[in-house]
Amino acid sequence: MKTLITTYIILFTVIVSAQTQISKLQNVNFTETHVSNLKIELNVDSLKELENAFNIEKLEKMLEETANEGEVEFKITCNKPAVKPNGVKRKISYSVKSENLEKEEFIKIVERIYNGAKKYYLN
Repeated sequence: MKTLITTYIILFTVIVSAQTQISKLQNVNFTETHVSNLKIELNVDSLKELENAFNIEKLEKMLEETANEGEVEFKITCNKPAVKPNGVKRKISYSVKSENLEKEEFIKIVERIYNGAKKYYLN
C-alpha cells in the first residue's frame, strides 16, 4: 500500500512539474530571426545549368535577411568535361567571402563572378 501511494505521489509531482515548464515556454517570442552567416555555393556542369541556377533577385532577397555584421560567402564551381576520352576534367572556381561588406558592393562582385563563369563556358 505504501508503494502504491508513493508511486502516485511521484507520478503526480512529475505531471505537475512538466506542465509548469510548458507554461513558461508559452511566453517565449519566436517571431524574430536573424541569419548571421550565409554561404551560397553553385556547382554547375554547363552554361545552361549556370543560367538556371543563378538568380540575382533571389540573392538580393537572401542578403536582405542576413544581419549586417554577418559573414557572407558566394562560390561558383564550373566543371567542363574532358576533351579527350582519357583526358582530364577541367574545373574552375570563383568565390567571394566578406564580413561587413555593403550589400550593393557584394552583389556587383557576385555579378562579375557570374559573368566570368559564363565566359569560361563560352570559350
